[in-house]
Amino acid sequence: MFEQGNIIYFDPFYFKNGNLAKSKYFIVLKVFEGKSILASLPSSKDFVPQTHETQMGCVELPESNFNCFVIAPNAQITTNGKGFQFKTHLYGH
Repeated sequence: MFEQGNIIYFDPFYFKNGNLAKSKYFIVLKVFEGKSILASLPSSKDFVPQTHETQMGCVELPESNFNCFVIAPNAQITTNGKGFQFKTHLYGH
């Protein structure tokens, strides 16, 4: 299930900050030496500054401590052709 390139659907997903649980997707970005998994929750919320808008790709603003990868609507992002119907954002922390 936690293989690189998979999209996993949690229903419900419980947020650690106490927000109400809701359905969320989880993208497995990298499996490292079979032990560590680097993953991120995608979001439809767009917090990218208008001056740096992009349809697809990385937005890196070191002076603002902001980074995000934007996935275009209907872009194929997994090896089996899966993607999202809407513009999707992966935010770094």
